[in-house]
Amino acid sequence: MTKKINNGERDEFWKKIIPIELNQDFSKKTIKDKWWINEKSQLKGKYPIYIISYNRSDACLTYYTFRELGLEDFKVVVEPCEKNLYLKYIPEKYLIITPEDFHLKGCGSVPVRNFVWEHSIKNNNKKHWIFDDNIRGFFFLTKREKKRCIEPNVFGIVEHFFDQFKNLGLAGFNYMYFVIPAPNRPRPSFFYNTRIYSAILINNDLQFRWRGKYNEDTDLSLRVLEAGFSTILLNTFSVGKCGTMIMKGGNEAIYKETNKREEFVDELIKQHPTLVKKVYRYNRWHHSINYNIYNNPLELKEDFSKLVYKDTLILKDRMPTPSGKRFGHLFRV
Repeated sequence: MTKKINNGERDEFWKKIIPIELNQDFSKKTIKDKWWINEKSQLKGKYPIYIISYNRSDACLTYYTFRELGLEDFKVVVEPCEKNLYLKYIPEKYLIITPEDFHLKGCGSVPVRNFVWEHSIKNNNKKHWIFDDNIRGFFFLTKREKKRCIEPNVFGIVEHFFDQFKNLGLAGFNYMYFVIPAPNRPRPSFFYNTRIYSAILINNDLQFRWRGKYNEDTDLSLRVLEAGFSTILLNTFSVGKCGTMIMKGGNEAIYKETNKREEFVDELIKQHPTLVKKVYRYNRWHHSINYNIYNNPLELKEDFSKLVYKDTLILKDRMPTPSGKRFGHLFRV
């Protein structure tokens, strides 16, 4: 019988997955340090990591972010017409060249996203990461502040956590500007049953694929939730993503061709007429979706105890005590 996590079990469950030990010998210098590093973790990421990039050969921020982390096992996916441009800045060993110039299809990033999905499956992977190319850092949330991560073990830690659940369709990192340290009102460690954008771990067993032209991540999130799968959006770890239209390249041309992005919303409404509403805010059109209607439970794998990480993680800082009524505090460290 499938075991489901309830609120009363969340803290014990987290301790079983990844035990945490506090280094009590911290100094004021350590507390003020803006970097987060976990030298004791032996958890290594096992799923392939893809960065999809277009027209940003000289500004593929996610590539430089991964190199800063010390990450080596990832790929930047580019089109044949831009191969030589990217080779000026990125060594060939990090590149995957698509079989055709997908931008000519006029469907934004959807074709290359589906190429990545199939590439992962052909290599017998159960899940895969897909990142936008404008990520400028990873961050770790404490009770007082956000610290910049400088180790690749962030992938091993979060993958190990995600792997405990059997019905997880999508998971990913929240944007760092939505994750605000607040000692008196701590942010939940993760939200669940919500949209996942830009930095996504996808379950390859899903029968869906990317579709449309606009808001493809919102559309995929909704289809996953409608099918009864759960999603997890992390706050404990977050990514620094550049705002839309801040950088050249990418989907810049698609954004410019719309009427204040009204076409973005109209396509979503056509795909999900009972779930999406159109609203006008901040001088442009937005979609409005109530994700609170989804109560899909997070279901533990029956053999999750075999996946428990036996070693102890050392954090170079204080840790807030898990508290509150939200199930999301399971991941608070």
